[in-house]
Amino acid sequence: MHGKKILSFLLIFIFVLTACGSGDEGDEYTRYRASFIGLFDTHTVILGYTKTEEEFSYLTNIIREELVRLHELFDIYNEYDGINNMKTINLNAGIEPVEVDPVVISLLNLSKEAYYETDGLLNIALGSVLNIWHEYRTFGSRNPDLAELPSLEKLQHANNFTNINDIIIDEENNTVFLRYPEMSLDVGSLAKGYAVELVAQLANDIGLSSAVISIGGDIRTLDGPPVGTRDVWAIGIQDPDRSMNDIQNTIDTVYVTHQSVITSGDYQRFFVVDGQAYHHIINPRTLMPTSYYRSISVLYPNSATANMIAIAAFLLPLEESLQFVESLGAEAIWILNDASVVTTEGYSLVSRNFS
Repeated sequence: MHGKKILSFLLIFIFVLTACGSGDEGDEYTRYRASFIGLFDTHTVILGYTKTEEEFSYLTNIIREELVRLHELFDIYNEYDGINNMKTINLNAGIEPVEVDPVVISLLNLSKEAYYETDGLLNIALGSVLNIWHEYRTFGSRNPDLAELPSLEKLQHANNFTNINDIIIDEENNTVFLRYPEMSLDVGSLAKGYAVELVAQLANDIGLSSAVISIGGDIRTLDGPPVGTRDVWAIGIQDPDRSMNDIQNTIDTVYVTHQSVITSGDYQRFFVVDGQAYHHIINPRTLMPTSYYRSISVLYPNSATANMIAIAAFLLPLEESLQFVESLGAEAIWILNDASVVTTEGYSLVSRNFS
């Protein structure tokens, strides 16, 4: 979550679903679609097969309620009555520990693991730096003629308060404490992917096993469509140079089940200074956006892990990025700045019409 703006139709991926024979129907099952706007400041879409529309609505309402809960708990910008969330933790930085829901503890523990897994490239304690970039990006987007970059001195000062070890987690009492008042958490790097994974597990548990879930383009597939239709989900990967409104806006299609497909890219949230675009993915080592690629899309079973891989790989030069992705057993496609494409060796196994 990087702002209040609702990205209603800025989906990184488009579902391309083909059914054999009778269209959306397969045996006794029919494909239905649910969507809602605003959760995690974006557009959520659920496609799934059930026997009746009533059953589908009942199941997706359960999923939506859980997404509302997770959105409120992980929100760093807004407060909610009766809830201690990420913003509550930030407001109490340097003051006192905050008791939170166990799922918040789980996300923070996962984020700490991701920090070490990525050698610090994914750091939820970077909030003080990211807040500065968010302020300048918001102002610059609204006032393009006055857009400017934050000074390195300002960023470096904020960076003094980004030590991951200064996040004090007490699992016995379910509390979180930020050691210094200047500290701030920003869980946008993992919260959405983690939420996708949690609700995918929930969907499977409550009986919506043949489904695909997208939260702002972070996609998690479960079982494929039932017998009588194509048995995999076809996920279109967006061409960064084409608008979402362009019918021909995909650069490739992958065919998957029980996989996440998650992208990091430079083309959705950015602002322009002196003709140069500066996107929202900040490298903790330089405190600046990187410019190695237009996008990277990662395929991995777990959405939270795929989220971590996509962000870290986006921040690394190509050879290091390739090695990092492959070391974790993931597949990926990189769209380079000159529009050329690089993939992991196993990517072609899930992409049957690559050109």
